[in-house]
Amino acid sequence: MDRRILFALSLIAVSTEIVIGLSIDKFWSVKLQGTEGIKFSADGYLGVAGTDGCAYVFDIQGNLRQKVCRTEGMSDVSSFKNIFAFSCYDGYVYVIDPEKGLVGAHFVGFGSSDAITLLSDGYIACKWDCVYYKLGEIRWKLPLHWVENGPAVYMKTVYIPERDLKELLIVSLGNGEIRYRIRFRSPVWHATVCSGNLAVATSNSVYIFEIFDLTKPREILAINASKPFRVSFSPDCNYIAIADASRYLKVYDLKGNLTLSIELSNNATSVDWWSRYIAVALADGTVEVYVIHVPLFKSLSEYFLPILVLPLLLAISGIILYKRKKDSYLKF
Repeated sequence: MDRRILFALSLIAVSTEIVIGLSIDKFWSVKLQGTEGIKFSADGYLGVAGTDGCAYVFDIQGNLRQKVCRTEGMSDVSSFKNIFAFSCYDGYVYVIDPEKGLVGAHFVGFGSSDAITLLSDGYIACKWDCVYYKLGEIRWKLPLHWVENGPAVYMKTVYIPERDLKELLIVSLGNGEIRYRIRFRSPVWHATVCSGNLAVATSNSVYIFEIFDLTKPREILAINASKPFRVSFSPDCNYIAIADASRYLKVYDLKGNLTLSIELSNNATSVDWWSRYIAVALADGTVEVYVIHVPLFKSLSEYFLPILVLPLLLAISGIILYKRKKDSYLKF
């Protein structure tokens, strides 16, 4: 092939690989006595489970919208659409609407009071066992060893992080039957799912799986980390945010490339991501919310490729026509 054609094609290839960096700043922060979990709602409210016995809901500007307190500490928080569910060490689950306040309180027992996952028609509450409540009724109860954070649910399948047994249990949502176990070398703290991707946080690594088979996910990536108690996918499911005991917030793409690293003032205990905002909870009770100003690693092709391709294709066509015309003259 003509060298000029190769050069033009290489320009197209290069234009799709150049990337733009990330700009991120602290948006707001609040100092609490301590936290056990943070979670954004679909509308950008931030729920914070406080060790002081209070369930907090902030809007995206950092304004406190709701505060519900009990004598025992809150242990976890989950959300569905714009509603929050807080599990509490008193054995109750408290349901909070950011606009209306407390709208429900349900006793689940002390054996299920450490972790919560809110669903469209109920929730799964866990600790020494996991209980699935649907429409106010117990559908199943699964005896376990210890579950620190609420399980992930994807297409009627539940992924439960068994901390001390160092396992991820894959369970049927319909009947609570254990379908499969994935064993790890260290305690399993958290599991989260985003559009067919499963992330599992253990004491020293974060594993990414593809869920082609609901009961047998395929591992595609392992990222070293130091006690990442919780992790969070980006809204488009293409990146994973990890905040851990190394005092760093790090963002990786799903090929394992580090795209962001920010030093924190203390060990991180939780992280969540909504829209352009990443929230981090620290061991000293501080909650920090960061705002992303530039989209994560957008290739120049998204901005310039439509402009570049047409002239380059025209140039290539011109070179080919010129070469053919020149070759035709050489025949006589």
